[in-house]
Amino acid sequence: MKAGFPIPLEVGLQAQPEAVRFGTTWVLVYELLVANPTADTLQVSAVEIRSTGGSRPTWVLEGPSLHGTARRIPPLLSSKVTDREGASLTLAPGERYLLYLWLELAGDESPPNEISHLFRVASAEASEGVRPLDGPSALVRRRAPTLSAPVRGGRWLVGNGFANNSDHRRWFSVVGGLVIPQRFGADFLKLDKEGRNAADDSLDLASFYAYGEPLYAVADGRVVRVRDGLPDQAVGEAREGLDWSTVPGNHVLLEIGPEHFVLYAHLQPGSVAVKTGDQVQRGQLVGRIGNSGNSATPHLHFHIQSTAELNETPGSPFHFEAFELLVEDYRFQPEKRPLPESGATLRACLPRKGWVVRFPKP
Repeated sequence: MKAGFPIPLEVGLQAQPEAVRFGTTWVLVYELLVANPTADTLQVSAVEIRSTGGSRPTWVLEGPSLHGTARRIPPLLSSKVTDREGASLTLAPGERYLLYLWLELAGDESPPNEISHLFRVASAEASEGVRPLDGPSALVRRRAPTLSAPVRGGRWLVGNGFANNSDHRRWFSVVGGLVIPQRFGADFLKLDKEGRNAADDSLDLASFYAYGEPLYAVADGRVVRVRDGLPDQAVGEAREGLDWSTVPGNHVLLEIGPEHFVLYAHLQPGSVAVKTGDQVQRGQLVGRIGNSGNSATPHLHFHIQSTAELNETPGSPFHFEAFELLVEDYRFQPEKRPLPESGATLRACLPRKGWVVRFPKP
């Protein structure tokens, strides 16, 4: 990086920021792709995100908060991983990173209308020190539809989703470019009043409380994809023989609006209650929870994507109409852990990873 020359760091929006309400808090969710196309080593010491039209002026990511957002593409082998917890995010020549942004606002703060980015960058080979680099600006989208729940009543643990560090959020596919199809996806496991997800330790599918639970249309829509007839996986055994089309297992995909396709995955074989082309009404039975596809124990995987192609298009945000929050940070324990009978009712939002919630009965 020669003195007086522009900073040669590539920065681009991977996805436009989405304003999503988790409980009572708004969060901005999106990704930036950052690359070093030069022969120099570049060091990003901080990223500042500035807002327009909102009540929060600036977020600053540096040190651990910056490293926590970053994923190298491709990932480094563990034997080659250097210290990623230092003051700066270091990009060797040719390296690129995906930055997973998850910007929390306080309970009384409203989402901004637009955000801009400022990167603070230095070259390991130059003597100019840290210099500012203007990154992209972007309008903040508020397009989350409000849905009824895919399940009814009971106690449901929100697993592996609705968090920045979930596997669904961090996994991507490559279809002419990077795609994060399960950005707003989560797994739902049913619990009993003692906080257990199965009646015993037999590993029998029928012992799991979620197994066979009915699933309902979350909005009026049209069935655009159905798969049935795949066997349930045995609990605790390796899930082998899966391909791109069978990873979701038996599933139903509903089109509920432009760029909003709702996926219900891992259904029980023979339980799908609709067929491709059907028009369905909110609350209509679509199938039952099983353990087909890439599933270790019976659960519902649920998300919205932008087109009908499975795992090939970006995930879209949504909100649930209402649910009761029973527990905020649930973890399975060897001993019984009685759950509350009721909790605060939250509306027009999503639960967070680790919450136990109760959805309304009809």
